[in-house]
Parts: sequence; C-alpha cells; structure tokens
Amino acid sequence: MKVYVKRMIYGVLGAVVIVIGIIYWYMNRPEVLWEKAQKARGEKAVSYLTRLSKKSDPEWSGKAYYKLFLRGDGDTSLLMAAAVRDEPGACLFLGQKYKSGCEWLNQDVSKALKYLKLAAKLPEGKYVYEADCELIEIYLFDSRFRDYDEAARLVRKYYDPNAGFSTRNRLARNYAGILTYMGKGGYSQNMDKAFVLLKDAQRGSAMFYLGNVWLRKSLYGTERMEYCMTEAMNCYVTAFGEYVEEEDRRMRDKILTDFINEYNAANDRSHMYGRDEYYYTGAVVADWESFRNYDTRFEYDGRVKRNIPNGMGVGKWELEKELFCGLWEDGYPKEGIYALNNGDVYVGTLNKGKFVKGTYYCRDNTKVQY
Repeated sequence: MKVYVKRMIYGVLGAVVIVIGIIYWYMNRPEVLWEKAQKARGEKAVSYLTRLSKKSDPEWSGKAYYKLFLRGDGDTSLLMAAAVRDEPGACLFLGQKYKSGCEWLNQDVSKALKYLKLAAKLPEGKYVYEADCELIEIYLFDSRFRDYDEAARLVRKYYDPNAGFSTRNRLARNYAGILTYMGKGGYSQNMDKAFVLLKDAQRGSAMFYLGNVWLRKSLYGTERMEYCMTEAMNCYVTAFGEYVEEEDRRMRDKILTDFINEYNAANDRSHMYGRDEYYYTGAVVADWESFRNYDTRFEYDGRVKRNIPNGMGVGKWELEKELFCGLWEDGYPKEGIYALNNGDVYVGTLNKGKFVKGTYYCRDNTKVQY
C-alpha cells in the first residue's frame, strides 16, 4: 500500500513538473514574448524584449534588438545587433542614417548601400519598397555611386503607366520623371513628359526637378514667364524644406548648387531665344556656416530685371562672397558676376573662385569699395 501511495505521489509531482514545464515553454515562446512586449509598458516591456533578444532564433532576437533601440536613446550597438540578424526595419533605418548622416552616425554612402541592399532583399514588403526608393536616390544623385540603369530598373519595378495614383506608383512616376528630365536609363529626354510625371511630386528630389522644368518652361514655354518663375521657386522652397528636416546635407548642397547652375544655363539659353528678361531669384544665406548648419531658405521677391548684360540677375543675396563665387567655378563666367548686397546689383571680378578686393559698380553706377 505504501509503495502504491509513493508511486502516486511521484506520478502527480511528475505530472505537475511536466505541466509547469509546458507552461514555461509556452510562455517563453518568441511569439508570446513578442506579443507581451507589444502590450506591456515601461520596464515590463523592456524585460520581455531583453528575454526575447537572448533567443537563438536570429529573426526574433533581431526584432527585439531593434525594438529596444527604438525605445532607447540611440544605442547604435543595439541597431547594429539587429541589422546583423537581418532585421528588415533595422537594415532600412541604418541604411537611411548612413545615407544622410545624423548626430550619432556619420554619413557613409557605401555603408548605406550595403544595408539598403540587404533591406531590399529581406521578406518584409513594406521595407523593401522604402529601401528601393533610397537606393534609387543614391543611384540618381550620388556621383560616386551613380548608376542610371540600375535606378531605372528599380523604377520600372514599381511604375505602371496604366495604374492609378497609389502612393507607390506616384513616387515611381516621379523618379521616372527625373530620368526623363535627364534622358538617362533608357528614358528619352523630353521636358513635356517630365513635367507630366513630376507635377504631383512626392519627394524633395522630384520637387527640385519639377522646379527645373518650370525654369525651362519660363524660357521657351507657352506659360507667362513670371508665373513659371514663381512656380519654380515654390518647388525649390519645398525641396529645400524637406531636406532641412531630413538633415541631408549632401542633397541640400546639390539642390542649391544645381539650381544656381541651371539658372545660369537658363539665362545663357535665353539669348538663343532672343529674350533679355532676367528674373530675381535666389537664396537668403547668412553665411557659409549657417548654410552648412541647415539654416538656409529660398526667397523669391517676384521682381524683374531687364537688359542685364554678360551675366545673370540673382535676387536678394545675403551671403559670404566666398560661397557666392565658389558656386560659379568650372565653365561659368569668370567676370561680370552680379552679387546683390542690401538689394543692389554689383559687378564683380572673380580670381580663383574669390572676389578681388577693389571697386564694384552698382546698377545706378555708384561705386562700392571692398
């Protein structure tokens, strides 16, 4: 009898241990820990995520590391740990930050390509699309990694001319418009088609090229020039504003420099079309450092200058002369540059990219000493 009772007790205890083990196993399954972490708050959520991060399954531990990073204060080691485990969100986020640079990660486009390509290959669909968009921008705008054919391949992956105006298709339309503007990646250069594709621009890069199209329309289009120039400047303002928020210095530098070059070339082309109108456009930049520190904004005052010879009319410039002159290197006029200071046009002479100290003439023929 005693032996029978003993066996019963041991059997019950064993069953209890097995049940507890099953419950423990179930409660520590990655799916359960993840669900609990999603519902919990504060330290409790961190506790569940920490337990999940110690799992051998790289998919779940990667998710946990990435979630811990998002909850924390920018611990790059957690983000790297998540990316090593092929966590799609972490790879995309890391690629974006390497692409633009931020306060805790220096800009490195080669590393951005590495992580964005990885994010584009991982199974999470929403991250694949965003990673492809970032890759398109690198292939289009970064001179070191430029690849118009690869950009066009990714654009065609999403752009369907017969589809509706979904967000994805609309953004792909915009990139197709940029390629059409450039005449690259198998797209024939056509300003009218580029305008149609860009007119509902969704990103600063597309908005910038839409501004360029408006600028060209002002020269030989059917629209009134004043209207075209106003629309162009509105586009540039929007493009600049987006990249201020993203802290993307590379794109902001490109937008300003390309705008200056495009405007200068537009004025050169205007002579071919027998036009002599020069429009005030420009940027208000306090100095070079404030420009580098994202304190730049465009301003368009809508006025018209006529018959300004041998140069371009640039309106409302308030910036260091070195910055102004530096933007006109390589192939642009070395003399006859017009710099506006306090609302007046001055005729300057360039010497190796810098203003020569001396006498500059206002439009009313008064002299100013520098």
